[in-house]
Amino acid sequence: SESSRSPQHQYIFSVAPGFSSPAHMTKVNINIVRAKNIPKMDFLGKSDPYVKVIMGGKEVARTPVIPSNLNPEWNFKKTIEWDDTNDLIFSVWDSDAITADDECGEFTLRAGSVKSFTGTVPLTLGKKVKKSGDATLTLNTLAAGSSEGCCAACSVM
Repeated sequence: SESSRSPQHQYIFSVAPGFSSPAHMTKVNINIVRAKNIPKMDFLGKSDPYVKVIMGGKEVARTPVIPSNLNPEWNFKKTIEWDDTNDLIFSVWDSDAITADDECGEFTLRAGSVKSFTGTVPLTLGKKVKKSGDATLTLNTLAAGSSEGCCAACSVM
């Protein structure tokens, strides 16, 4: 009979390892609070810092530039779509009007901590940084709808 026959074609879709489709994304609230002791990158002795958030080689968020400041306070909040796989790289840059922007330093938030993290972390300094220092970045992350910890909109000291 017609109903007992199996379908002529069955399609099985496989996905490359490490790839997540948009259906498997997790909303994560990020709050980039502040940085301290950013290296002096400009000729006149200051930096114009901003932070880029990178996931899997792609920029997913960027703070505004704070001009002439080595201890910027952003209190930048954004909800991103995280792929449940990649680390998040918080990369601090010095904005330059004439030349290419310079990397001041970065912090890698491991994938296992992305859904809930609060802290002040040391920055691994960029290649062009002339002095070593104790540059830090304060940030919070929390998966949207999560009840653990705070909502990532506060600054915990």
